[in-house]
Amino acid sequence: MLIAGLIVASLVLTFLEVLLPGGVLGILAAVCLVASTVFTMQEYGFFIASILFFTTTIFALGMIIVELKFFSGTKYGERFFLSSQIKGHSNQCKAKASIIGETGSTLTPMVPSGRVSIDGMTFDATSLDGFIEANTPVKVISQDSFKLTIQKL
Repeated sequence: MLIAGLIVASLVLTFLEVLLPGGVLGILAAVCLVASTVFTMQEYGFFIASILFFTTTIFALGMIIVELKFFSGTKYGERFFLSSQIKGHSNQCKAKASIIGETGSTLTPMVPSGRVSIDGMTFDATSLDGFIEANTPVKVISQDSFKLTIQKL
């Protein structure tokens, strides 16, 4: 009776783990499965315990697949499963590699980050010199992804 209760508890906890992810219920389900396997091995031997373990594991995996495939499409399942998608794209870097060595001026105080104007375009930048006041002439030293590294002239 204890073995059957542990198996049922393992399957119920596995079902609930899919609905309420976080890992705790999944860990408890695994503990119940291992405990039922240990008790089965003590009473019926290794072979029966192995069969019970693999059968329960395969049944639980099948239950998860069915739950994700079919339950998510029902009226009640839609409340539990995420149905929206985030669509977007990555921004393109405005600065070309040839910008290194160009000169411009700071638009904002650089503390040590701020905005600079190079060839009439505005860029985010970081100063190697620390604080630089606004409207100070600067030179581009390097480019890293979307940010320029500048130095006071």
